[in-house]
Amino acid sequence: MHFVAQLDLAEIAAKAPETPLPKHGALAFFVGGEGATLFVPDHMSAPPAEPPAEMGDLSTVGGNPDWLFDEEGRALFPFWPVDVTRIDLDTPETGDPDEDADALSEAYVAALRKRFARRQYDLSPTVAFEGPPIPDWWRCAFHVADSLAAAARNAPNVIERERGMIDYARGKLDEARRAGAEEIEAAQRQAAGAPPPPGGLRRLFGFGRQAQTPARVDIVGQARRKAAAAIRDAEASVALYEAKIAKMRDSLPAFNAFADELAAWTQGHDPWSVMGPEDCARLDAYWARMTEFPEHTVHYGRTPVDYLKSQMFARLPKPGDAGFEALPEHVRTVIAGRCAPRPQWWRSTIRFADGMEQKLAEGEPLGLRRKRESLISGGAAQAEALARLNAQAAAFQHFVGEFVDWAKGRDPWSRMTGDEAAILWERLKRLQRDFGEIAREYYFQSFDRIEAATLVAVASAPDEIYETMPQDARDLINRDYLLPIDFMHQMFGPPAFIQGDSCAQAEEGKLLLLQLGFDDLMFWSFGDNGDYQFWISPEDLATGKWDRVTMTFECH
Repeated sequence: MHFVAQLDLAEIAAKAPETPLPKHGALAFFVGGEGATLFVPDHMSAPPAEPPAEMGDLSTVGGNPDWLFDEEGRALFPFWPVDVTRIDLDTPETGDPDEDADALSEAYVAALRKRFARRQYDLSPTVAFEGPPIPDWWRCAFHVADSLAAAARNAPNVIERERGMIDYARGKLDEARRAGAEEIEAAQRQAAGAPPPPGGLRRLFGFGRQAQTPARVDIVGQARRKAAAAIRDAEASVALYEAKIAKMRDSLPAFNAFADELAAWTQGHDPWSVMGPEDCARLDAYWARMTEFPEHTVHYGRTPVDYLKSQMFARLPKPGDAGFEALPEHVRTVIAGRCAPRPQWWRSTIRFADGMEQKLAEGEPLGLRRKRESLISGGAAQAEALARLNAQAAAFQHFVGEFVDWAKGRDPWSRMTGDEAAILWERLKRLQRDFGEIAREYYFQSFDRIEAATLVAVASAPDEIYETMPQDARDLINRDYLLPIDFMHQMFGPPAFIQGDSCAQAEEGKLLLLQLGFDDLMFWSFGDNGDYQFWISPEDLATGKWDRVTMTFECH
């Protein structure tokens, strides 16, 4: 079994003294098999125990294979401290069990939102190291105004292009009518036993084979229905484009007025000054109105203002681009911060190098071998291509060897220097540029995935490693990543219901002693957003019969 959690009962008693849990010691929880819960009376006087020599694979109990081992090579989940938060829920009972359960769940979610930020995604290097936030510059409003002005100027051209689509649709309608008439005529000839028509219709209607009689198949009726359906579809297409052009034409005056209004609002403002709350709210309202004119703005659904800010930022000159030095210093600082290379720990490079070396040691992959055999069987005609493949394969093996030698002997938890990171990115680019076709055959684990696993490993590492992470990233984790994405880690309260095992336990009157949910920061994969739950009856809880705790596991 694998150890997953140890909870200090004195800390819990300080936050919730009314629980029937002991007021001292700790509860330790294990998963694997039927699970286990142990009471540890004196859990602070001895150092952490070493795991058994032969621990099972972490992935068999829901561990993420990207973690595998701790820094000493032991099969352990990473360590995170536990901060106990008490949540009081007061929901009136209606007498309807389903309504009461729903009300309790809603109250629980609302209470969590008051205390914690809820995240939607796993921690990633892109988010953790995205740099300083994009300020609410007036440049965002200018960006929208410029986009609207460009769309207004281009509206006549867009309408003209749509007219071309009407002409195309009308041509398809004429074609459907002609083809339908020909098919009906051919069906009538076939039904009457007339000589078959020439050319394509002979093949289309199967003349030359034994024809079915009209009593068995109404071929004329079939042809008419088929022609009518094709004509209806073509007519609908014409009507669609006609309606679209009419809407574009009719909405153009209001769209032009909207563009003029926004342009007038931005006049006189410094694009690099920060907008106040009222102006931010007004920009948000303007941004929402983009969906009123989807034919002109191509905004068919509401997007957050953060997307607008990202659009604006993407169009700014970057360090080294023409125009960058002309920007105000505070703007250049933000741009440079967001464009700076992400921090890299040697662990990612070492793991990537080890992965490439292991794949090469397994031998030539099947796809590459088949390609080589195909070129060999092609003889002299494929000799040049075979020579290129052999040369590229040899160069690839040399590339991997150099990469492995470069990473060998490095401290996995040390940060790369700027020059080392530049070498890394150049080698990764070369891998894709020069050996992309061969590398894909080996199915290497992507560097992005390894980099993300390293970030989470650093976040859960001892303090001396954790503190090598930039302060902004640490602040982000402590602000937005304290809770898992879906089901909470919790003691008591309403459980997560996924498949039905938890329902059965609750119906038996058992209490949720502990719930541990899917958590990327713990490398807990737990299937597809699953959870482990430990259950105990009120009587066993009161008497401390921890050997009678039952464990359930559920996932989607």
